[in-house]
Amino acid sequence: MEFNNLTELAKAVSMDILRDEFIKNKKFPIDEYFSLDTSLLPDDKSGDMAREDPDEFIRLLNNSLKKRLNYLYEEGFLDKKKGYYRMYTSKELEKQINEISHDND
Repeated sequence: MEFNNLTELAKAVSMDILRDEFIKNKKFPIDEYFSLDTSLLPDDKSGDMAREDPDEFIRLLNNSLKKRLNYLYEEGFLDKKKGYYRMYTSKELEKQINEISHDND
């Protein structure tokens, strides 16, 4: 996929990072600055764009991660516990929905 600017690239990479972390570890640190070795990015136009200004790319990446985590938390998909964001399971979400719908009856 080709990106038009560094911000688009950072948003896409942040989504990949969150997806991988929630699949592998089921959690993501709340207040940790994420560091990425930009030399590990693919040797393509997008990777080259990130390597041109790695500090700015990492800053944008961390902003994207923070915004996405805050959005998911505010929308009720994540829980904050012991220094981590944790994604609710399907059963936990279903239970919350049932409780809300039961309260509204």
